[in-house]
Amino acid sequence: AQLDEDGWAEDDEGFWTGFNAINDENIYDAYIFKPPPEDADAEQLGDDGTNSEDLSDTIQPESPAVVPTGKVPWILMTFIMTAEVIGNGVLSLPRAYARLGWIPAQLVLFGLYVITTHTGMLLFRQRNGQPQCRSYPALFLKIFGKAAYVYATLLVYLLLFMYAAAGVLVQATAWEAALPGLSLNYWIIIAAGISWLVLQIRSMKNVGFLSIIGVITIFIPIILSIVSIAGMVNSGSFERGEQVLFGNSFYEAVVAATDIIYAFAGHVVFLELMGQMRNPNHFPRSLYISQTVVYIVYAAVATSIYAIAGDADWLKSPFTTSLQDGPMKYIVQSLMIVHIAIGIAINGNILIRAFQNLIEPRLKELVAGRNDPGIPARAYDRTDYTIPAVIAWAIWSAIILALIALLIFLIPKFENLIGLTASIAASQTTLGWPPILDLHVFARSRSGAFGTWQNMASISDIVVAIFALVAGLAANIIDLVRA
Repeated sequence: AQLDEDGWAEDDEGFWTGFNAINDENIYDAYIFKPPPEDADAEQLGDDGTNSEDLSDTIQPESPAVVPTGKVPWILMTFIMTAEVIGNGVLSLPRAYARLGWIPAQLVLFGLYVITTHTGMLLFRQRNGQPQCRSYPALFLKIFGKAAYVYATLLVYLLLFMYAAAGVLVQATAWEAALPGLSLNYWIIIAAGISWLVLQIRSMKNVGFLSIIGVITIFIPIILSIVSIAGMVNSGSFERGEQVLFGNSFYEAVVAATDIIYAFAGHVVFLELMGQMRNPNHFPRSLYISQTVVYIVYAAVATSIYAIAGDADWLKSPFTTSLQDGPMKYIVQSLMIVHIAIGIAINGNILIRAFQNLIEPRLKELVAGRNDPGIPARAYDRTDYTIPAVIAWAIWSAIILALIALLIFLIPKFENLIGLTASIAASQTTLGWPPILDLHVFARSRSGAFGTWQNMASISDIVVAIFALVAGLAANIIDLVRA
């Protein structure tokens, strides 16, 4: 077919095809989709058998595959997006409030809710302009070139790695709180093993159903923890700490702000999640609902616990580990273990798949060579459940979790781990990259007062991102050294 200037073409049956070169060996990603009729029910898209879960298969342009949208409806995607961030994010917020004080904490939390919702919509706009780009690295390659692609790849997967590490650490601390007979290091190994079992569920749709359980198993322990902490303070067994309108230390306030940034930092996988949706145009529904639910939960939990306990020394991070011994503590920790394991399945799934796609084809060619000199080896598909594919996934997930356990041994404090993650990576992927892409692609085409407002909003996001990167990194390094 004759390609247009953007690399797309329409055939006689209404299918649109695009090819995107991904390396110097003339290997391409093929993207083919057929737009639905205008009167089609969006919730039924893909029932004609053309849907495929994996869109970015590396193939030759002579033999393209039909690769339209994914299989996850927007309601299920809302649960996935909520479960992905709320577990680790909410657990450090009471300590963040204690460091910031009442007024800065509320302002920072609401401000980041607004900013991150805006940057999420900016990513949606980019996806509409480049539907074949299903990840940050692919988008950077298309818009900025290979050097930007390498940088984005390193940062995105570093962030996903740190997310998974924070999840394993929270799970290990939950085990230690419930069964304190073993040291934290043993529980880290056990938590990594449980996460490995959960990660054997490779389908994002199956993970989506698990995310419903994940949302339930975070709300219940949060409520139980608030009730339990209130009882501990009211009984006089635990002293109530001080409450202040404004914190006393600038660097501690910056560390706390990066903890809140981390609590909203799901953007790193938004493009992948859009690609998994049955109708990606419904992504704004999932975004607005999940962001609002997350904000309400964050504000309610942090406000309640700070009002009850203040900056009490016995209040730990994660706050769910602060409960006194008894049945309530065991129930809360058990539910937290389930929730965190499910949360790891979302980010870990994407992380391991990327690692597998990078390494496995080269190993196959090194061991067995190419079956066809013109076609490179490929990693096993995520939907392939043959014995070799299952074994390969098990090996790659074990390697990733072993590296995660090693990192946690080096940085065993939850606040330090998420603070460094937020300042180094989340400040860019959540706050900085979406407005930079927006200005680069759309700024010149805008006009009038509304266009000016759009550009100024993106510039404001970039200013916040630069502050979070520079000041946040410096403050978290100081905090880590003091710890």
